[in-house]
Formats: sequence, structure tokens, C-alpha cells
Amino acid sequence: MKFKILAIASGLSIILVMMFASAAPVLANAPSWNVSGTWKINVELSGTNYPETLVLTQAGTYITGVSLNSVPPVFSAAFTITSGTVEGNIIIFQAAYDSNLSDIDTFTGTIAINGSMSGTWADNPGFLGRSGTWASTSGQAIPQPPEWNVTGSWNINVELSGTNYPETLVLTQIGADISGVSLNSVPPISSAAFTINSGIVAGNTIIFQAAYDSNPSDIDTFSGTISIDGSMSGTWADNPGFLNRSGMWASASGQASPIEGTGVNGTITGTLTFTQPPTINFGTFTIGTNDVTSSMNVLTNQDWQVTVAGTAPALSGGDSGFLTKYNTTTQVYVPQVTLHNAVELNASGGTLTPDPDPSDPNTPVNNNVTLTGSAQILSVGVAQDQNVNGTSGESRTVDFIQKIVGSDPALATPNIYHNVVSFTCSTSTY
Repeated sequence: MKFKILAIASGLSIILVMMFASAAPVLANAPSWNVSGTWKINVELSGTNYPETLVLTQAGTYITGVSLNSVPPVFSAAFTITSGTVEGNIIIFQAAYDSNLSDIDTFTGTIAINGSMSGTWADNPGFLGRSGTWASTSGQAIPQPPEWNVTGSWNINVELSGTNYPETLVLTQIGADISGVSLNSVPPISSAAFTINSGIVAGNTIIFQAAYDSNPSDIDTFSGTISIDGSMSGTWADNPGFLNRSGMWASASGQASPIEGTGVNGTITGTLTFTQPPTINFGTFTIGTNDVTSSMNVLTNQDWQVTVAGTAPALSGGDSGFLTKYNTTTQVYVPQVTLHNAVELNASGGTLTPDPDPSDPNTPVNNNVTLTGSAQILSVGVAQDQNVNGTSGESRTVDFIQKIVGSDPALATPNIYHNVVSFTCSTSTY
């Protein structure tokens, strides 16, 4: 048994607000690196390197991509990057093998001063339990223009094993490149001062390598983020194969200066751009589950949520989550005739892990919703990076699911089954 075409048309309810308040310039939180392009990487498993070619595309802080040949196990098929981000000098992406979609590896790495990448990878929990390291052998991340100038004298605390060691730095920045010296020692406390032999400011990220004057083979890498108030903080680690020390660091005095042209003259107190799923047409229904996939996109600098509600007229005691008979000529509903099952919406994808606070219902989540006439939460997300040039925002996949039973009546032209699904996106005022 088949039915005539039934359709859902998507409506939209949206809040779009941009306000400026008089204040000191606020710097943009643009991505610090762009990894778009072709990369060759070695993926290590049990001491053996497997070469892999990646083609990456970055929009804002989000990355997608594909592999052109296999990674371990050596006979596996290519993979597709299902989600990924570049935040500061950290890159994280999840790769699902085309031949086995349940085989998902998570790659976590850092972007070095020279634009190379390296890190670790691991199977999704409960799969084969494999893990290893990975590193790029060709390809280069492009540093984004610096948002800050760090030239000047800084007092920083360098933490090792729970103890803070004070350090004074004198930094010089020309363009994106930084150099400098320390005026007193960092751990080990008896070591000599160090010289910064390479460093860069990319976006709001700072990375520099410090070689101790008394032992040039003792090189520490400092990676950090420049905050909105011009302070800096991050992590440090010995070069591989040395003493394997690491810890945190943070500025105690000193202030980075915003670079003119990268900020806005005011404070953006609320921005929101919401792209809803387009009009959905199921086509000809068949008995069983009918599923149409679409997507929505949210670009905002605040925490957000998207709710959905159906607006077809319902009989007394009825529910407007049901597709309802609709005359396309007269544009009038016949609320006495509906399908037996309500429309279901399923949200998936996006930036969901790690959840910054599982106890907070407003941290990232996707829901399965059975449509009703009342608004229900479909997705919740956190603020996306904003800058004067805009970013790509966050996309979530939306599945429209309609279950058909044998007793659902077929309709003749010009009648269809119809409902309007209203998507409402709101920010942290909810």
C-alpha cells in the first residue's frame, strides 16, 4: 500500500539581536590556525607507522574532511571526519570508517609553531581498544593574523609539581613573531635563565620555545591563550626525550595590547544568526518508518537552545504534532483527518563532547522529540566564537520521522498531509 505525497513545510520563529555598548575595544576570538588543505600523516599502531593522506576543510573553528587511503588496521577502508574543531593550538576530530561506521577513532593533537601537527588517537570506547600516536609529515597549518601584541615586561608563575616559580620575561613582537629572554630562572630552580628562540602569536594564541642558556638542549614549549583583559595563561612541557616535566603557567603582571583593526568599537552583548531546516517533503509514503534528513545552523556568542512546535489546527483534545489533511487549492486544513502517528524529530551531531557540565541541562545536548503543539527543546548548545568577519556557527542534523500504518487513509490531489513546524532559536536569556 502506498500513499499520496505528504509534506511538512517548515516555519520559522527567530530572535536576532545585535547590540553595542560603549566600552573599550573587545578583541575577536577568531580561530588561531587554519588547517585546510592536503596533509600526509603517520598513524602509529603497536610501533608501526601507517601513512595516511587527509584532505581537511576548515570553516571558522570547525573542520571536516576525508582520508584518501587506509589507516590501521591496514586493510580498513578510508574514513570520513564526522566532527572536528581547532581551538587555539589544539585540534580534535573524530573519524568514522566508511566500511564500518561503528569504528570511530578520536584524534587529538597540537599545532606546533611551524604549522605541523601531532598527537594521539584512540578507538571509540567499547570497540577494539586500539590507540597510538600520529604526526604530520607534510602539510602546514596557516597561522591567523595576531590579535594582540605581547611586547613588554611580564611576570609569570611557572608551575611544577604544585609549586609556582616566579619568572620575569621581556618579550618583543614583530608582526606575528616573538622573541625574548628571561631575567631569572624557572624550574629546575637552579637552572640558568633562558632565551626564546622561536615564538608566534596567532589569533589569541601564543606559543614559544625557550632554551636554557646553561643547557641549550633543555627546551621547553609554552602554549597559552591571551584573555580578553590582555593576560596570558597556558601549559608548558619539556621537549620530548628530556626530563618529561610539564605544568601550567600564567601571567601575574603585564598586559598584551589589542592590535588595531582586529576588534570592534564596543561590546557585542548578543548576536544570533539561525538557519532553520528547509521545507521538507517526504514524497510518497510507504508502510513503516519514513525518514527525511535535513540540518540547521546556529551562530551566536551566547549559550543557545532550539525548540520546535507543530502549528496545524487540532480538534478538541487533539494535538497539532500530527500531519493533517490540507487542501493545496483552498489552503484549508481538514483537522478531522490526520495520520495515526505524530511527527518525530531527532537532533544529532554538533559540539556535544566533552560536555563541560553534565549536571547542567543547558550544556550541549540533542533530543528526540515527538511533535506537539507546545514548544519542546530539540537542541541546546554553547556559545560559538564570534569575530568581525563571522564564523561558520554550529550545525546540527535534524531527522524528520513519520511512521505509517495500514489504517492511515490515502489522500487524492489536491489534498496532502501537512503541518508547519516552528523552530525557535533563543540565546542565554532562556
